[in-house]
Amino acid sequence: MCWIGVVVHTPVMAETPLSDLLTAYFRNPDAKERTHLLNAIELRKDATLPVVGDLLATLPLWDAKPAGMSSFELETPRGHSTTVHVHVPHDYDPGKAYPLLLALHGQGGRGEGYIRFALALLGARMHEYIVAAPTDYKGWWVGSTLAESGDPVLLLRRLKQLYHVDSDRVYVSGYSMGGHTSFLAAVLHTDQFAGVVPLAGSLMTQLGWEAAELMLPNVRHLPMLVVWGDGDIHDATGKVDQVGKGIHGSNLHVRGVSKRLDIGLDMVELKGVGHHGVKPPPEKFFDVLQRRRPHAVRNFDHWFRYPSQGRMCWLRQAEYQGPPWAGKHFVVRLKGDEDYSAAALRTMKTRLAYVGGEIDGQTIRVTTRKCKSIDIVLHEGLIDFGQDISVTWKGNEVFNGKVTPSVRTMLEVAYEDWDFQRLFPVRLHVKRGQPAVER
Repeated sequence: MCWIGVVVHTPVMAETPLSDLLTAYFRNPDAKERTHLLNAIELRKDATLPVVGDLLATLPLWDAKPAGMSSFELETPRGHSTTVHVHVPHDYDPGKAYPLLLALHGQGGRGEGYIRFALALLGARMHEYIVAAPTDYKGWWVGSTLAESGDPVLLLRRLKQLYHVDSDRVYVSGYSMGGHTSFLAAVLHTDQFAGVVPLAGSLMTQLGWEAAELMLPNVRHLPMLVVWGDGDIHDATGKVDQVGKGIHGSNLHVRGVSKRLDIGLDMVELKGVGHHGVKPPPEKFFDVLQRRRPHAVRNFDHWFRYPSQGRMCWLRQAEYQGPPWAGKHFVVRLKGDEDYSAAALRTMKTRLAYVGGEIDGQTIRVTTRKCKSIDIVLHEGLIDFGQDISVTWKGNEVFNGKVTPSVRTMLEVAYEDWDFQRLFPVRLHVKRGQPAVER
C-alpha cells in the first residue's frame, strides 16, 4: 500500500490498523497531511506511548535494495549535487536495522574509489554494515559556508530514509582530508555518531591549535580511534609542513590536550609510517564499530559555528542569537599580560556558539552562547516523568513542575531526526527571557 501523498479521512482512520497510520505518517512528505494523520492517531485509544514506541521499530518504511554497489544523487537546497556510493550487505533485509559506516575520501579522491578501501578494512565483516561514501562532500569544516553547513545532516538523514539504519550505530571514518573531515564530524555533529575513526588526519579546525582546548570536550562521550604515521608531516592540503610538522605534530598536540582534559581519545601513532599506508589495528577498529550511541548523556559541552551543528542529545539550539560568525579569520588582541593562546581562546569564544547541559536528578541546567531559543527533548531514561522537574537556563529558572509526555511529540521528533532508536515524548521550548512551554 502506498501512502505517499494520500490523506486518509478520519472515519476510515478509526478502522485502519495503527501501524498503517504510523507508516502513512512517516512516508508522507506533506506537512499538512502528516498533521491530519497525527490528529487521527491521537484520537486512538490504542495509541499509547508504549504501543507506539514498540510499533516504530517494526514499521515497513524502507524498500528492498539490491545487494552490492549502487549510488544515488543527493541534491542540496543550494543546487549542489553529490553522488553517494553505497554498499549493501548481501542479505539485506529492509525489516532489520543495520549499522552504517560513512566513508570520506581524501583530497582529489572519489566515493567509488574510497568505498573499496573502507570495505577492505571491514574484510569478512563487510556484510554486517551498510557503507556509504559521498563524492565532493561539502559543509563538514568549521570554515564551511552557512549554506553548506547543513549538508552533513541532510546526507545522514537521507541515508536513514533510503536504508534501514540503526541510528544508535552510525560511524564515520576517512583518510587524509577525509581523516580531518571525520574528526570535524565528531566535533561538530557529535550526537549523530556512535564512533569515529580518522586515518592520516587530525583536528584541523582552521582556527589554530588553541581550538583543541575549546572543541575537544565536544567529543568527551564519543569513542574515537585516531590513527596516523609518525612520519606524516603534511598539512591539511597535503603539502609538507616543516613548521608545525603537519598531521604528526597536530596529533601530538591533540594527544597532549586530550590527556590534560581527561578526554579518552584512543590515539595510535604508527612508527615508520608516513602519509600513506595507514591502517587501524583491526581489534581497535572493530571495537569502535561495535559501540552504541548513549541515550542518557547527562552532562556535556558543545561548541559550534552554525545552527545545523547546534545539538547534543537532549539539547538543541532552536534559534540563533544574531547571525553566525561570517568571517573566515579573526584578529587576536592581547589584554594586559595575557599570552597569545589565552587571547586566542577568548576570541574564539566570542565568535562561536555553545550549548552545555547538565541533568542532576530532576534538575536540568542549561548554559548557552548565541542562542535566542532552545529545545529540550526528554525521555524517561533522563528524568522521572512522574515527578516535578526544574529547568534553569543561565541560572534563571524557566520551568518548574511536571511535564506531559505525548505521542504527538514523540512522532514529530522522530520524523525530524528520522531516528527510531531514541525516542523523545517531551519537548520544552524556551525563548530567551520567557518561561518554557511544552510543544
